Amino acid sequence: MKYMRKALKILSLCWCIQFCVGTVVGEVKDKDNCKYKAFCLRGKVCYESKEYKKSIDNFTSAIKLDPNCYGTFFNRGLAYLQVKEYDKAVADFTSAIKLNPNSWKAFANRGWAYCELKKYGKAIGDYTSVIKLNPNNYGFFYCRGLTYLQLKEYDKAVADCISVIKLNPNCHEAFLNRGFAYLQLKEYDKAVADFTSVIKLNPNSWKAFLNRGFAYLQLKEYDKAVADCISVIKLNPNCHEAFLNRGLAYLQLKEYDKAVVDCTSLIKLNPNSWEAFANRGWAYCELEKYGKAIDDCTSAIKLNPNDYRFFCCRGLAYLQLKEYDKAVADFTSTIKLNPNCYKIFLNRGLAYLQLKEYDKAVADFTSLIKLNPNSWKAFANRGWAYCELKKYGKAIDDYTSAIKLNPNRWKAFANRGWAYCELKKYGKAIDDYTSAIKLNPNNYGFFYCRGLAHYELEDYEKAFTDFMSAIKLKPDCYYELEDYDKAIKILERIKDYYLQNHDVKRCKDVTTLIRKIEKAMRIK
Repeated sequence: MKYMRKALKILSLCWCIQFCVGTVVGEVKDKDNCKYKAFCLRGKVCYESKEYKKSIDNFTSAIKLDPNCYGTFFNRGLAYLQVKEYDKAVADFTSAIKLNPNSWKAFANRGWAYCELKKYGKAIGDYTSVIKLNPNNYGFFYCRGLTYLQLKEYDKAVADCISVIKLNPNCHEAFLNRGFAYLQLKEYDKAVADFTSVIKLNPNSWKAFLNRGFAYLQLKEYDKAVADCISVIKLNPNCHEAFLNRGLAYLQLKEYDKAVVDCTSLIKLNPNSWEAFANRGWAYCELEKYGKAIDDCTSAIKLNPNDYRFFCCRGLAYLQLKEYDKAVADFTSTIKLNPNCYKIFLNRGLAYLQLKEYDKAVADFTSLIKLNPNSWKAFANRGWAYCELKKYGKAIDDYTSAIKLNPNRWKAFANRGWAYCELKKYGKAIDDYTSAIKLNPNNYGFFYCRGLAHYELEDYEKAFTDFMSAIKLKPDCYYELEDYDKAIKILERIKDYYLQNHDVKRCKDVTTLIRKIEKAMRIK
């Protein structure tokens, strides 16, 4: 509405107040005619002196003497506009139009009054009538375009702005409004072009820089967005949106420290800006300052408790701090606010895994799969939960689905190999560990697990070769063995195998390894 008032104030320079002091219709005595003229003149003087209520009283007296004069209704309508009695203004302009159907000024002012009453549809009708009566005045297209913006009829707003620009190519407000309409239509390149035109016509238009910066954000041209926000801040140092948008751009550029600075500046300007707290919380998460992230997300939630993203962000911070119960609570709040946010089921499921609540984890990963059947993470993690529940067949099925969706995920091959080992399908386990080793050849654990599978198949040479490969990758890996006795028994059996085959060198290697494990047992 600010733009509307500004536009109409500009146009009112050529819509000077109309005073009808002509011949009175009907049988009116000369004395009455003089009174009529006097009321009209006093109404004019009071209007020009900004004594609008007195102006209304005088025009009301004139109307009582002659209710058929267009000018007095029109003039009183203008006075009602000034005192913001828009319903009465509408009534007077309607009376004026009945008396003079070709009065484009009456239609224009009634359109203004309708806008103030937020009756935008009726305002559109009046501005359309004005344009028919006076098609060469760009101001009426401008006002109708603004009204279409209020109605969110952005295509029509664009069309009116185009008409304004044709009639007045230097009207930077028309480029600004058309740019805003293009933003709403998500035609960001066109919006950028319009805001650039505004800047050429008016280099001090911080609104043009602000909106162009927002368009650049949507186009993922983050450096340009930052540059425009800097221009805004120079022209208007207290512009909240500039700090907000620049902070968002810095987040996307992974310049998290700068994002924190901008969000902090915004909070100083507006302590109730939940966006600032939320974005700073996000930045703190990326900087691994999870405690500060939690504080900011909590502030954002207090200011705006119905936005699921804040619970989600705080939940992720709790997850990183291994406060799994709190993470579950926040992810549960997230799901209540947005039941279709499938990523939250993944995060809550991961928290349940850490809490060893495997059935709940299965339920969450299943919900995720229903919402997003192509989530390999959901299948992989549900497979892990099934393994912990000793439902190895289901685990294998899930790991197989994960591998189909992401064939380069070595963890899925390794975990499926574990499930096959539990089912004593050692041949398939060996195949999976071999695939895992191809994808990640520096993981000693895969060699160790494959060695165990070879051992179970009594292929002792391959088993010992894998154990030695594990040791080469991590010489102290035997310190991490959970079951020393089992490890020594395995190696004793491998040693017996080499004794039977008169392989003295291998026997010495196995003996050396047994001694290292026994030493590790004593140290531990």
